[in-house]
Amino acid sequence: MSDPSSPFGFELVRRGYDRGQVDDRITKLVADRDSALARITSLEKRIEELHLETQNAQAQVNDAEPSYAGLGARVEKILRLAEEEAKDLREEARRAAEQHRELAESAAQQVRNDAESFAADRKAKA
Repeated sequence: MSDPSSPFGFELVRRGYDRGQVDDRITKLVADRDSALARITSLEKRIEELHLETQNAQAQVNDAEPSYAGLGARVEKILRLAEEEAKDLREEARRAAEQHRELAESAAQQVRNDAESFAADRKAKA
């Protein structure tokens, strides 16, 4: 005698598959898809927030150009060196932030692709 269930775990009944099992499975798949889409939306929102923070930080850096003209030559030189080091550190932080933003965008795109693929696969199987 043949196996009374499908490869997907649905039991065969007199007229096909058990509707309750199919409905439960579809409900779970829809919930999984909705959860993935909500995560994508959340990640996209976070990417935008980080992008705005980066722009604000860059604007603040560009606006802050102090003058040391009234100070002694040695103090001015020390402060200029400190300013250059700070500028280098800010640039390094900006590059790191950009790298993290790109990684986050890549992860969000991957999650989006996975969710769409998952939904399409489930629709095809349903």
